[in-house]
Amino acid sequence: MTTTPLVDEVDWARLFHAYGVASDTPGHLRGLVSADDAAFEAGLDHLYGAVLHQGTVYPATAPALRAVAGLLGDPVLRRRDGDGRSRLAALLGWIDAVGDSASWHEDTREPDAVEPTAKEIDAFYRAMAADDESVWGSELSEYLWARSITELPAACGAALAPVSTLLSDKDEAVRLAALDAYVRLAGPGDVGRTAGLRHEHRVGAG
Repeated sequence: MTTTPLVDEVDWARLFHAYGVASDTPGHLRGLVSADDAAFEAGLDHLYGAVLHQGTVYPATAPALRAVAGLLGDPVLRRRDGDGRSRLAALLGWIDAVGDSASWHEDTREPDAVEPTAKEIDAFYRAMAADDESVWGSELSEYLWARSITELPAACGAALAPVSTLLSDKDEAVRLAALDAYVRLAGPGDVGRTAGLRHEHRVGAG
């Protein structure tokens, strides 16, 4: 199993996803590179169901994207499930979905608000951990949500390199999933490069 600082050194207890404080996220990320197929499925479900719930970006999304990209080289991801699906292709599909969500947000400027103090943030996460529903509609929640949008482009950029190593993978499903993810992460700012990649893959497939 690969462990990376991108999983172990993030303070997940000071991030949140669709269902609350993201303290459960590192366990699910480690499950992605576990030999236990059930742990992998639970981890993938967590990514889609909590970290990127219905395409919504949360403060845990960008750090999770960086972490997942950092796990792509783990040999255990070459395992296949009972239907023959590659774990690696499945994770690339999630990365593609994050890139799609990132494309929805044209305004990635810092939120126009006073930055909260560490004390205020601590109180926010204590309340969220205690299932205080009022925090979800608070100004601080809106601020942290807005900050999560500003952090996403850099995370997408950081994921490009590990995804690009799979563009010529011998596994066709992985190769195609990597192409889709790369094009989505690169966005409209790299049209020439991504168009060339799509052409190369069409030629190769022919």
